[in-house]
Amino acid sequence: MRQRKPHVLKRIHKKQAKKEGRVKTVVVENIELMSKDQKKKLAKQPTNNIRVSGKRKRKMLKRLRHAEKSKNQMEVEVQQVGRTQPQQGTSTEAATEGAAMESDS
Repeated sequence: MRQRKPHVLKRIHKKQAKKEGRVKTVVVENIELMSKDQKKKLAKQPTNNIRVSGKRKRKMLKRLRHAEKSKNQMEVEVQQVGRTQPQQGTSTEAATEGAAMESDS
């Protein structure tokens, strides 16, 4: 059996160490403000220094605030409409039931 050269062994050990190496975790602020491409780059190489510029951050935060505001407004409208419709529906149902009872008698 032929012995391997030391530099080849070193290369093999290095490759195995990289393969078995522990997972690096990086805390990223404002990930919701990043584009898809930036998220992909971070997923591939978490140690890369990828940041969102101040201008983009302000624009995206403004967009998120407006979206949240309109969403909350829509929920309020739905709740108000939901409250008024059952009351109207119950009164019409009661009227139709009363009319049905009168016709049965």
